[in-house]
Amino acid sequence: MRGVGQTKNLIYTLPNERCMIITSERAAGRNVEELLKEMRGKDFAKKVKVLSISSLDDLNKMLGYSHLVFFDHSFFDTTEEEIARKALDYAESAAIVYHNQKGNFK
Repeated sequence: MRGVGQTKNLIYTLPNERCMIITSERAAGRNVEELLKEMRGKDFAKKVKVLSISSLDDLNKMLGYSHLVFFDHSFFDTTEEEIARKALDYAESAAIVYHNQKGNFK
């Protein structure tokens, strides 16, 4: 998996509180979940919700969430612009958002 170093860096820097990580596909989400357990322990991993957003319907998974939101580095590169834009809007309207957005649509 390319860019795993960036994902590991994200996991190392997560605060010790409830938060959410957004990925673009379920395989990447499972990888993040495993890295969370391996690097920060099972108790910490339980505090982190990992969501995969690859369609407009998936955005409903974000509704009602009000904790810190982080986007995996690959999200904006591998997700359709409309979906990525709406995911970012949802997150910004409900929570504090941290991302490394390389796209230029916002």
